[in-house]
Amino acid sequence: MNEEVVVPQESPEEVQEMGAVARIFGIYFSPRKTFEYLRTKPKWLLPFIIICLVALLSNYLAKDIAIQEQKERVQMSERLTEEQKDQYLERIEASASGWQSYIQLLATPVVIFIILAMVALFALAHGSSKVSSP
Repeated sequence: MNEEVVVPQESPEEVQEMGAVARIFGIYFSPRKTFEYLRTKPKWLLPFIIICLVALLSNYLAKDIAIQEQKERVQMSERLTEEQKDQYLERIEASASGWQSYIQLLATPVVIFIILAMVALFALAHGSSKVSSP
């Protein structure tokens, strides 16, 4: 027995236009209406930009905390000699203050885009095999 789920497609005229702020608040306060709108008019640029900005800001704010944590782990390690500890601490300082820190920061949107693209492809592949249009 092969059952297929048929999702009715609404015409774009039936769905009321929603701005970016209305879509953001609509996800929490009127999700059905918001997702119906997004089904007919998918918009991905604004959420992508917001996710990237939040990730960039959190990376920037957490950078000093992460560096301090790495230094403490190296200093508390019993497996490393004092010379090795000094080498690791120098590497940590160099990566934290050099061009590598900027590359890590700027790579964040690229990595986010790749992850979101993979999730979208996975969802599209699974969604298209279960849903058929009328």
